[in-house]
Amino acid sequence: MKRLKILIQLGLILVFAFGCGPAKFVYKSPEIESPKGSGLVLAYRNVEDQREDRKIDEAYKSKNPVKDVERIIEEEIRSTGLFEKVFLVSEEQLNDQSYLKENNVRFLMGSVLKELKWEVPKYGAKVTGAMAATFLTGLIGGLIYGSINTDVNGNIILKVSVTDVSTGKLYIDKEYVGRCTERKAMLSCDTPETKATVVGNSLKSAMDQFKSDLIEVVNGRSNETARESSGQPPESGK
Repeated sequence: MKRLKILIQLGLILVFAFGCGPAKFVYKSPEIESPKGSGLVLAYRNVEDQREDRKIDEAYKSKNPVKDVERIIEEEIRSTGLFEKVFLVSEEQLNDQSYLKENNVRFLMGSVLKELKWEVPKYGAKVTGAMAATFLTGLIGGLIYGSINTDVNGNIILKVSVTDVSTGKLYIDKEYVGRCTERKAMLSCDTPETKATVVGNSLKSAMDQFKSDLIEVVNGRSNETARESSGQPPESGK
């Protein structure tokens, strides 16, 4: 019995220190709307990874969440229903004006991932407290300590640019900051599933902000084109 208690105590410590096995990227995918017949095409570049802290990658089975971010960006753009086609372009294709023209690319998007991480305030102190509670008071004390709720934060910073290929005009050049905070028991605050959940929710927040701007840009550009075609002067201040 004593040996069993020791093993359980060690198990609690390992849960705090290392969590469980790696997770899939957690994200609530949007419903994809059918294109509205606009004929517009958007091409996007690979996400440039400029993160200084990449420890979150170990929480994922793929070890490469940036690829999931790229997939999600395309899904979210498609979900607006604004574009007949959305596709990824290589750096070589990006600099080939004839290729862009042949594929009727109207908008070109680039993105830079500056931050993608999970945080628990004063996490080191909380792990130390869990270990101390388990060793000093045994299994019950460790479970009581581990059941206390704590804030778990997901953070993302994604810089996005959107350019009109025909005019070279830069319509979007902005950092989108996504933040998500959930309350979790300390025993589950460090699991890959928890990390993937708060990070996925923070990305959703950033994507919602970006989509709102993109819709405004595309609708504004369409109105501007319509005025030009009819010979009307542009709206004041634009």
